[in-house]
Amino acid sequence: MNNNDIVRRIRYAYDIKDADMIKIFGLGGLEITKARYREIMTQQAKDTPRDEKLSRHELEQFMNGLIITQRGVKLAVDGQPMAPNYSMNQDNQINNVVFKKLKIAMQYTSE
Repeated sequence: MNNNDIVRRIRYAYDIKDADMIKIFGLGGLEITKARYREIMTQQAKDTPRDEKLSRHELEQFMNGLIITQRGVKLAVDGQPMAPNYSMNQDNQINNVVFKKLKIAMQYTSE
C-alpha cells in the first residue's frame, strides 16, 4: 500500500470533505494547494515507489493534523503548545505509527 493510499482510505472511511482534508494537512504543518491535494488523492500504480506522491514525513504531518482536528493541540505543563511527534523513520514503521495515531485521534482504547 502506498502512502497516499493510506490518506485516501482514511478520507473515505471517515467521510472527510476535500476542504477539510486540506485544513488537516495545514494543521499538521504542510500547506498544500488544491492541485497538490488532487495529486495526492489520485491512485498510484502498484509498481511505483511507496512515497512517490506522499513522503513518510508528509504522511505523518497529515496524521498529526488529524489528531489536532479531533483532540486539539497538545499542551505542555506550562500551557505552551508541544511540537508534534515524528516517529516514522523507516518504511516498516509506517503501519504501526498510522494505527497508533488513528487510535489517538479517534480516542479509541485498547479495551
